[in-house]
Amino acid sequence: MSKKILISFVLLTLGLCAGCAHQCHYKDNLFDYQPTSISARHRINKVAGLNILLDQRPENELSKRPPDKRLYHNFAQNVTELLLQDFQKSQIFKEIHSPAQTTDDIIINGSITRFFFEGWEKTWLGKAYESWWSFFFPPISLSLLFGVPYANEYCIIEISLEVKDNKTNAILANFTESAKAVQGISIGTNKLGQDVTEAFRQVAEKLKSNLLKIKF
Repeated sequence: MSKKILISFVLLTLGLCAGCAHQCHYKDNLFDYQPTSISARHRINKVAGLNILLDQRPENELSKRPPDKRLYHNFAQNVTELLLQDFQKSQIFKEIHSPAQTTDDIIINGSITRFFFEGWEKTWLGKAYESWWSFFFPPISLSLLFGVPYANEYCIIEISLEVKDNKTNAILANFTESAKAVQGISIGTNKLGQDVTEAFRQVAEKLKSNLLKIKF
């Protein structure tokens, strides 16, 4: 390959990467998704109260939050609200609200044990592209041009719930669910944060699956 063609490849790749860095941004609402609806036949015919989840994340993960303003202030309250919205849209209970009330049939307590986000972790391609020798190795530029991710971001979420019968005060179930989702970042990426939404959706679905197994 001639020197002129090689330089063209390098300049084109640099331009596209710069454009991606400029255009890539996080979705306005990272938790904008439609949860699975529970059929009337499987719905739990109880009124449930969801108390604000406790924030029990490890100390070294407290600053590793997804870039959503709701997670920087009143973290536990806002995560509880997001989970409540999922449960309400799914119609898993006859009714569910927050916080719990004395007249509720079911009381749900819980904790957020992980809500970890890591952005822009370079892949082998991203690391190779930063090396001086990549300018003399066209396959690196070609890989970028064809959409191979040069970085990843990922999110890990873990939530524990305790379900209690408000009439008898008996603990009906305890369970913990977690999920990890990864999003590759390539030249064609213009919306970041899909991994955050997907990890939260998965955790909510797993928690609802556990709730549906309880014999009320």
